[in-house]
Amino acid sequence: MHPFVEHLRGVEAIEKDRWTAADKAFQDAQQELESAQARFREAEISRAVAEARLLAVRENVSSAEEALSTTAPPPPETGDEPAEAPRQTPQQPHHDQPGTHEAPTTAGSRSIEKLIIEALASGDEVPLSAITAHVQRHRPGSDRKQIRSAASRLRGKGKIAKPRRGIYRLHSEGPRT
Repeated sequence: MHPFVEHLRGVEAIEKDRWTAADKAFQDAQQELESAQARFREAEISRAVAEARLLAVRENVSSAEEALSTTAPPPPETGDEPAEAPRQTPQQPHHDQPGTHEAPTTAGSRSIEKLIIEALASGDEVPLSAITAHVQRHRPGSDRKQIRSAASRLRGKGKIAKPRRGIYRLHSEGPRT
């Protein structure tokens, strides 16, 4: 073999070794990136679930404070006998008068669709399980099928998006027309 060709084959072997090392480094970095992306997605979902739980707990605290502050009897007035409060009869709804048959504005009176929007209010992607938990905390009689149907209606209206199976978020572009 000619010495020059032998020299070029030596250079080729060195370059091939360099390429092999660079390719391995590239593959290792690619695996690390994929692993980091998977951990990021898991952390994002965990954060959304934790946020939904935190919102629910805050609402429970607020509801409890409101309920306890309105149901506690007022302290008796000073004097020997407490002053007798005038009797109040509970108002019965009159179906012939507009507005008197409306449900009170409590957490239980919010629609499933409103509760779904509430669960997605952070703007993050939220798993259906966290949305279901949020809705069922506020409307205990709601089942998963009702919640999925309501989410489907909201998707049809363009209010929410489903980027992948079991994951929802608020629609970024607003409702479809």
